[in-house]
Amino acid sequence: MMVWNYRVILENEAYSIHEVFYNEKGKIISCSAEPLELTHESIEGLKLQLEGIQEALKLPILNIKDLPKPSKPEFRRGTPLSKIRSELGLEKEKKREFIQTK
Repeated sequence: MMVWNYRVILENEAYSIHEVFYNEKGKIISCSAEPLELTHESIEGLKLQLEGIQEALKLPILNIKDLPKPSKPEFRRGTPLSKIRSELGLEKEKKREFIQTK
């Protein structure tokens, strides 16, 4: 199962917060192209974003040069999901988990 968190990323001598995605082994596989915007449809959601940012500030800073380059694998209609997941470096999902917010 893929997981993510917020991380501080250094790019062009400026720091920003991005979403960073990891595979099941904890290896970084991707990050959001754009920095996080502090917007949410609820105050509770905004509080959760801020908590995630506080946690990101405790983790080591990532340099954009050290992160995997974004890639867009080319898939044609009818490509098996297992092949797509393999190309993206994702292992088979064991079960989907959903977080319900109020």
